[in-house]
Amino acid sequence: GRPHPMIDYGVRIERLLKEAGDPTVACVVLDVVLGYGSHPNPAKVLAPAIRRAKTAARGQGRELPVICFVCGTDADPQPLETQKAMLADAGAEIFGSSTGAAHAAQAIASRMAADDNVSARRVMQGGE
Repeated sequence: GRPHPMIDYGVRIERLLKEAGDPTVACVVLDVVLGYGSHPNPAKVLAPAIRRAKTAARGQGRELPVICFVCGTDADPQPLETQKAMLADAGAEIFGSSTGAAHAAQAIASRMAADDNVSARRVMQGGE
């Protein structure tokens, strides 16, 4: 088996890069959980992948919003504000709640569906 994705971001990074290559994907939502038992520095491994994903999408002539909700506090071993800043520097849009992140993703997907006449359900599911 593999460690949980909160610890080993490999599977999530692979999926992020895969979705970046799919023009029917409106955006990617990532939740990042801080604290004991989580990756010691999730933003350090996610930031380069976010940059690569956004670059890949731009290579297709489109933008790929990457939406992040970071769950934690500055008392965590991975300080919240530091993690948020690293992700934002990589081009992620940071939201203060999972609900806010979900609403933003829904709005982006709905706009894409309306603009491209694509099923919003298909867009939200990443083309699968």
